[in-house]
Amino acid sequence: MDSSHPRPALPVGEVIDRDLKVHHLISYDSKSWNEPLIRELVRASEVLKIMSLKPMDTSPLDTLQLALAEAKSWKVAQIIPEAEEDLVQSREAANRNGGRTSVTMGCCCQVDASWTQADKMTGLGFVLMENGKRILMGMKNCYNVTSPLQAEAEALTWAMKRMLEQGHRSVLFETDCNQLVKLFQGIEEWPVMVEVIEEIRIISTSFSSFSIAFLQRGMNQRADCLAKAARARPEPLSLLCVETPVWLAHVASLLE
Repeated sequence: MDSSHPRPALPVGEVIDRDLKVHHLISYDSKSWNEPLIRELVRASEVLKIMSLKPMDTSPLDTLQLALAEAKSWKVAQIIPEAEEDLVQSREAANRNGGRTSVTMGCCCQVDASWTQADKMTGLGFVLMENGKRILMGMKNCYNVTSPLQAEAEALTWAMKRMLEQGHRSVLFETDCNQLVKLFQGIEEWPVMVEVIEEIRIISTSFSSFSIAFLQRGMNQRADCLAKAARARPEPLSLLCVETPVWLAHVASLLE
């Protein structure tokens, strides 16, 4: 705050969002501070100090470059999305090699979870694609489950329920958790996961056409990005959207 002795602004309450950056507080449409958001996150005694500073006037190109660099350091995603043609080619190759169950449908829902033992929250995310185009995104956080496998199952269950609510009953679900796919297909059995897998099977009967397939982690960065962003939110979150939320503008390129 003080140019002679720089320090972070003091937050409201005890919860600190360590992923919050200065540019998150700037409305680039008006090139001014987002005062309502600042007042929500920062102590009242700090607001005037921030408002007295001139926000950086960054060009869209510079903003994009900053977003990409920050997204990597934040570990929201490690890989910039590949061209849609490459994704289609990879999936066709996987089908030829028997790597997934072929489904004659236009809807594909990619799901992921973000889990760490140290965090209180687990992040869930999904992206619904139709004929190669993104038509819906979902993200949610919930109190931490006991393992990453259970987190992946929670992400799949939540995404399936949302698809049914939205009227999508012919869907291929893709997850980068191969173990979850094997449990659903009965190839493996885990006593602790029996009830969870049974719930997934019961929900799947509500679809007119349902399949679940393994997706390489590098091809699942959209859902991964949403799940990590949801886990990083300190407040409860459950969101469905078509366009990228404003507060995720800094990683918008990772969701294309």
